[in-house]
Amino acid sequence: MYITAAGYRATLAAVLVDDRRLVLASTVGSREGVHAITARLFKHESVLLMALGGGSRHVGLNPMSSYTSKGERLPCGRWHTLMYDRKLLESGYLVGRNLPHIQEQFFAWLNTAYELPLHKSWAGWLWDWAVAHAMITPLEGFGMMGAKVKTHHLLEQAVRQAVYTGELRVEDMGWEVAHAA
Repeated sequence: MYITAAGYRATLAAVLVDDRRLVLASTVGSREGVHAITARLFKHESVLLMALGGGSRHVGLNPMSSYTSKGERLPCGRWHTLMYDRKLLESGYLVGRNLPHIQEQFFAWLNTAYELPLHKSWAGWLWDWAVAHAMITPLEGFGMMGAKVKTHHLLEQAVRQAVYTGELRVEDMGWEVAHAA
């Protein structure tokens, strides 16, 4: 996949897009080309993403977000720049190599976003519930996977109900369950 702007073209090692807005771009090319493309993006101009098999689309940065970029010369002499939305470092986005990695990050995110204690054995149920209730929005990507996540006001109630009905179990997990006498 390639990225073009200002008459320059660079290779995309990885990219994540959320509704025509770049979330992350790992770009490799000549130093001058990569800098020119990055500068266009920081000026809030659109760039063109081109797939190897054809197809292209214009994307830009989210004007409501803050971005950072880091660049370095590779041993081969090419220039690499990683540009990303700073929200990647906060809650709101999950980024990983594959779906199981994203699911692990989602479970960890849930444990910080909610006060209700969650057991790791519930991770699959929690993922399925979150997908069914639009808590997770997949990002378009190449070279990696990503998703945007948000809280849902009914999740804690759904977990309590699933524990109550036995769909999620708490026995044999090393937790003591208090029973009313």
